[in-house]
Amino acid sequence: MIALAAALALVAAALFAVAAVAQQRAAAAVPKDRVGGLRLVLTLARRPLWWVGTLADVGGYAAQAAALGLGSLLLVQPRPQNIDGFTPEQRFFLAYAHNWATNIRPEYARFLVSQDPHPLSKFRANGPLSNMPQFAEAFQCKVGSPMVRPEAKRCQIW
Repeated sequence: MIALAAALALVAAALFAVAAVAQQRAAAAVPKDRVGGLRLVLTLARRPLWWVGTLADVGGYAAQAAALGLGSLLLVQPRPQNIDGFTPEQRFFLAYAHNWATNIRPEYARFLVSQDPHPLSKFRANGPLSNMPQFAEAFQCKVGSPMVRPEAKRCQIW
């Protein structure tokens, strides 16, 4: 199990690297007249390389969560204790969500949507997590909760 967990952790790192390169290359290739507004989003949505980056991100998070579930923490240390009432699994997801934590005004959100090819931070946090059964299990989210996507609508790639 430890070897599988280590392999999954390495796969996750590789997927994140692929995602970053793919999304950067897709965005760099957008013609200047398509930058800004809905045109940018539509242009990127038509580029397979951008989708490769997005899917690699989702796959990376899934591989990371699977590695954690198999005990990848045990490779370097004993299982950590709960901290402030949060299990290691919960802290994993909290750290991921904290990465996207923002507090922006609606005007700035509209500006970002018109200029940035990426989704708003709240969607980058909540979207992937709501598709992950590991998240629901870590926080004991019940079926029907806003952070538990119905299984029929769940995006599962790997």
